[in-house]
Amino acid sequence: MARIVTALLLTTTCLASTGCEARRGAAAEPAPVPIEVKGAIRGEGGEGGEGGEGGEGGEALAGASVCAWNRGPNERVVRAQAVAPVCTLSDDSGGFALALAPGIWGIVASAQGYLPSTEDVVLRVGATPGAVELALRRGGRRFSGTLEDLEGEPVAGAMVEAMLPLGRGTRVGARSITDAHGRYTLWTSEAASISVSAPGYAQMIPRDDERALLLPESVITGKVVDRWRRPVAGVRVAHVSRWGASYGFPRNATLTDEHGEFRLAQLMPGEYTLVAASDQRGGMETVYVDFAATHEGLRIVLDTPLEPLRARFVDARGEPAAGCLVRVGRDEGEGSRVGIYFWTDHEGLLDAPVVEGRYRVLGLSCPGLVGMPPYEAIATGRSKAEIPTLGLERGRALRGRLLDATGQPLAHQRVWAQARELDAGEREPGHRVDDFAALDEGAETDAEGRFELGGLPRGAYELAVSGWGEVGAPLVFTIADAPVTTARFELPPSGRIEVHVSGGAVGRGVGARRCDSRFAGDAAPWNAREMLDAESRAVFEVAPVGEHVLALDDYPSCDDSRATRVEVVAGGTRHVELSGDARGSSAPRVRVVDADGVPVARAIVELGRPMFGVDELPVRVDWSKGWDTLTLTDSAGRMTLEHWSGDGPWVVVAARPGQFGAGELEPGAGELTIVLAPL
Repeated sequence: MARIVTALLLTTTCLASTGCEARRGAAAEPAPVPIEVKGAIRGEGGEGGEGGEGGEGGEALAGASVCAWNRGPNERVVRAQAVAPVCTLSDDSGGFALALAPGIWGIVASAQGYLPSTEDVVLRVGATPGAVELALRRGGRRFSGTLEDLEGEPVAGAMVEAMLPLGRGTRVGARSITDAHGRYTLWTSEAASISVSAPGYAQMIPRDDERALLLPESVITGKVVDRWRRPVAGVRVAHVSRWGASYGFPRNATLTDEHGEFRLAQLMPGEYTLVAASDQRGGMETVYVDFAATHEGLRIVLDTPLEPLRARFVDARGEPAAGCLVRVGRDEGEGSRVGIYFWTDHEGLLDAPVVEGRYRVLGLSCPGLVGMPPYEAIATGRSKAEIPTLGLERGRALRGRLLDATGQPLAHQRVWAQARELDAGEREPGHRVDDFAALDEGAETDAEGRFELGGLPRGAYELAVSGWGEVGAPLVFTIADAPVTTARFELPPSGRIEVHVSGGAVGRGVGARRCDSRFAGDAAPWNAREMLDAESRAVFEVAPVGEHVLALDDYPSCDDSRATRVEVVAGGTRHVELSGDARGSSAPRVRVVDADGVPVARAIVELGRPMFGVDELPVRVDWSKGWDTLTLTDSAGRMTLEHWSGDGPWVVVAARPGQFGAGELEPGAGELTIVLAPL
């Protein structure tokens, strides 16, 4: 079993690579010759928005920000352009030009007063790309705020990105760089979330748009060597603290230099498994890195033999299927679901170093294309002349119209398709309908509520609408053999909830959950969470009719006696007042002191489940997936755990650079004192 787990982890090192061509001396290869991409930006009319100049009615939009981000990174792109986006501004005629390396790129255009627009381009050596035409529709809102460090000082030069929810993933919607005072401003979709990164700091998704805290980074450094302990240059090293389509991109990976050394930075504290692979051998090591610390001297030995697993993916016209996310697993009979992910390159080629054997394609997601399983098993070690070609098709489309409970169209709503059940048709046993669906981005309804979703395999789905939970029967549809399915969708009756929190609670969240047995047969439970703005207000624009419970900082349970209850009526607005100290004296307090008993101000306090059991305090908590409940102590070294759910046991971790402390928190606790000690 240990060997199987090791083999699976090793193969993930090139998950996002395009060919995994790293080998000794690869770091000395020249950067690829850039390819010029030209295009134009125009502005269109639309609803909403706070101003913005020019571009109305489809005119050329000058001064728009245009950035390119790499969707299919390979070793040379990582080295040549790393994580930094390639950006420019449109000229007076709306035109722009970008010089990009061969590969798969997402072009993002944004401007004040407009919703961002994106388009993917595939750049191949020797081919001239077509012009990229992006139309920006009026709407969205301004995101602005200030970034500060642990000492309260502004962070200048930080990258602030708006991440758009797009059904099967997210995409960068707009970017901004903080000024000398740590301030940023960008304009993007209402549904966007903000992600922040800066050299020397951990990557974070701040909870407060107005004022966000950046924490000092944790760093892992080491060396990759071969079986004879000689350094190996040009090897990709990636950490696998998380899985999924975003894993393995440049910011989660690096290459060894000419001395075989590597450095992974901008990490949260936590446990990481690092994997490294050349085209012939791989190795991995697991390490824990403390808060704001550097773990030095890690050595990864390339001691596991690997062979190339190669296949080429093409559409019905024989054109390469670039940027496909492919899930492969060992050919161990029907029903096997254990798989690992790789990307195809800009030529549609999958070239992955894996442990010797036969592999099956368990899942396949391509932009605008769907898989055509079952595919034959693929053996490792084939030469490039023996690479099998696997076909894809355009899939089927859904053309729908989204209406409210009164039959009125719902405009500008994000929608996407979610598989509801296993497909009993052509799919192999154990596969889900969407295992071979297109890597689509959903759609947005127009002024009449109309939309089209493409790249759908046959099967049963539910239409997902941004802001709604699982609605059930009203939004269920089936894709059959017809190229296009048409359907009309009517959302259940809904109202609006406006929340104000007294006492000030900027940057905290309010959770809402519907608890009404009258609707049990019509819809699944609905829940949502909104962040409080600068005036400690939050709005649930869409809440199904019925009884709801609301609470500060968390999704309340229906039997929570401390939650506030409200009845939502169709078309109505309910105003709810919550207390900033909603849990009152039941919320435990934490006091952080140093070894001499002196209170420690601005210490980070985090509530989390222990990794190794509360009997081994002080305990390490895995924070690598984010700081969901992070709080700072005040000038007296104290803070209140407003987000405390009352169950347990949990651990409370406190940290400052070079210092760490933890304590056990049990139900009914009053004040917990944590003593910081040197790491």
